[in-house]
Amino acid sequence: RLLPNAYRFDPEKANEFRRYTERDLRVGKISRAKAMVSVLRADDDEITLTREQAEAWAMSLADLRVALGAKLGLFDATHDDSLKSESPEQSVYDWLTWLQGSVIEAIQS
Repeated sequence: RLLPNAYRFDPEKANEFRRYTERDLRVGKISRAKAMVSVLRADDDEITLTREQAEAWAMSLADLRVALGAKLGLFDATHDDSLKSESPEQSVYDWLTWLQGSVIEAIQS
């Protein structure tokens, strides 16, 4: 889910595309996650983000949501939203969704 195939029905094209893009995608994801962690580790009571940092946060939060959503089975064809669990993981997923929305809203204002 974090590095989906560009050509779903053509494995040869998908492998070729991945060969040229995967490294940069991984480096970008790792870089944004590290930037996010460095802000969180700062010894401040309040977090203030630059626009660039907020955009990196929004993308990192999306990656976190995709990873956790996959673990929760949210992307399975048989997933039924009406059976939403009240697990701690689901609560974290919901909070990440809210946080990502708040960051995107702040970027747009």
